[in-house]
Amino acid sequence: MYVVTFYSFKGGVGRSQALVETAAQLSLAGKKVLVVDFDLEAPGLDMMLDARPNKGVVEFVHEFKEKCQTPNIAEFVRTIDVPGDEENIEILLMSAGLADNDYGGKLESIDWQDLYQNWDGYLLMEDMRAQWEKVFKPDYVLIDSRTGHTDSSGICTRQLPDALVAMGFPNKQNLMGLAGVVFGVRKEGGRNNSGINIHLALSRIPLCDDEKGILNDMFLDFSNETGCEYLTEIHHYDSMDLLDNSIFSIKRPNSRLAKEYTDLVEDIRSRNIRDREGVLQRIHWNIDSPPVEELSKNLKAARIVEKHIVRSMDREDLEWLDSLWKFYQDDDEVLFFAGLWLFNSQQRHRAQEYLERSFELDEKQRAWYILAPLYRTSGDLARASEMVYSGLNHVNQHPHMIRAGIQILVESNADLARLEHSQAIISMSEADRQDIFFTLEKNEKFVEIIKLFAPRIDPEEIVEENWDQFLVNEYLVPLLSGRMAKFAKSLAEKIAMYEADENIPFWFNYGIADWAATGKPNRFIFEKVTYFEDVDDPNHSQCFAILAWVLGDTELALQYLHMSRDLLVQSPSKRVLSAWRFLDVSREEFLSDLDAMEIALHEEPAEQPLVVSECMKLSD
Repeated sequence: MYVVTFYSFKGGVGRSQALVETAAQLSLAGKKVLVVDFDLEAPGLDMMLDARPNKGVVEFVHEFKEKCQTPNIAEFVRTIDVPGDEENIEILLMSAGLADNDYGGKLESIDWQDLYQNWDGYLLMEDMRAQWEKVFKPDYVLIDSRTGHTDSSGICTRQLPDALVAMGFPNKQNLMGLAGVVFGVRKEGGRNNSGINIHLALSRIPLCDDEKGILNDMFLDFSNETGCEYLTEIHHYDSMDLLDNSIFSIKRPNSRLAKEYTDLVEDIRSRNIRDREGVLQRIHWNIDSPPVEELSKNLKAARIVEKHIVRSMDREDLEWLDSLWKFYQDDDEVLFFAGLWLFNSQQRHRAQEYLERSFELDEKQRAWYILAPLYRTSGDLARASEMVYSGLNHVNQHPHMIRAGIQILVESNADLARLEHSQAIISMSEADRQDIFFTLEKNEKFVEIIKLFAPRIDPEEIVEENWDQFLVNEYLVPLLSGRMAKFAKSLAEKIAMYEADENIPFWFNYGIADWAATGKPNRFIFEKVTYFEDVDDPNHSQCFAILAWVLGDTELALQYLHMSRDLLVQSPSKRVLSAWRFLDVSREEFLSDLDAMEIALHEEPAEQPLVVSECMKLSD
């Protein structure tokens, strides 16, 4: 049970209306709601809910004093059927009291100070609260409090609630009054000194141009004086539907006003740790929202009153997340998103605890893609790899996650063959599979990646944008080798597009691919490649060395080899693409490849490029 008091320092701000709208929306969301009319001097919830008068708070206190024992709460609470859009909703109601001729006299006879000092009034209110929970088991109790500084309003704002909705019109009178009440509530500490959640809601806000920033400044003043970072804005709304005591958000659910009441409801639920949907909402706000700096560009004085602004995780957030464990230690979804929030906030150790528990509980094991890089960062490559294997054994994984997982396996020098029956890879769309294959980093594990992906790629289903990549980059070679017959038809159609094109990468790669497929270089293909001047990349000069060698110009090939060595010295890159292997290699490995090429120039029969021999092995 979560008790929320709606309080306003001044009347006429729409407090009771906001309470009823909140009750309706919570009920529509499947929550059991009890509303209590503690505005004893000016009750109104009976009328707003179209309910007949009934015994309520006033009679409850009188009966206690007459019989010297706490009355049975069931006699003072009734169920009200409220017409809904499709079906009726039920709201429990404890009225202020019977609206008869004796009501005023009974109310005036209640001396709250005397009740508390001489009649154990504090325990009476605690017993009433306990009976609410025991007898009716509501998810939410919403109390409509008296305005101003009164004894009964103190009961409603300090003793009974878990949360306080402080409502007011944006002016100085409301500001000073609300600020004082909120300060007192915070100072007193709430039930069991656990604190009371404060929700600030400004209502009846005029819909007009704020040319001088008056409203904006007032919002900031309310935020600063009450200590509330967030506020809900409820604007003035002209509608005859507000005059017939119907619940507006049921009658006009798509209206601006109904949506603003929804904002208030979401804010309340997000602070109730027992409300699972509210907990997830609060977490998602902090995971999905843009940073404060981005939003503040459009908000004067970096206004921090919007509830969707992401703040740096503070002590309150950490304490709130720690308390989640008590209620949700067996809820994989809550633990997963809580862990994700902690991870995004650089709370890696705490994140790992939540995510590991979520991983244990979740059949889909979705926490793998966060835990794997966490383990990798900590140096535990074995656990990182196992996490990837587990995650990729489930269907419908996002392509970016699959790519990142494979990259972790590559960095960990893990066995990629274990992914042969990966459900994630098998269930991918053809386009996604191609995208991953074409963008994976080229390294010593690339042959294993080829074995994993190439057999699953159908040449007839290669999407147009990937064909262009496919034909002009180095992946053409290993992918086509050993499967030339399967690709021949599709490749022939694409070659026609390039026939009159001096596309150097395409013709060179195609020449190497054909070499791997047939076992010998095809001069006709390599002759399509055109040398160009001003070579400034060691890979390019290496490619021209191979080209000259195939075309029989050994002296030119040696010149390009020497040029490649010189360009490597000038290059700041730690890794270089080697045309001898078609892999990214270290500078030392690149020099070793150049040495192997120079030896091959003078051998008879000449040694084949390493990529050719490896691809031929693959095709076998």
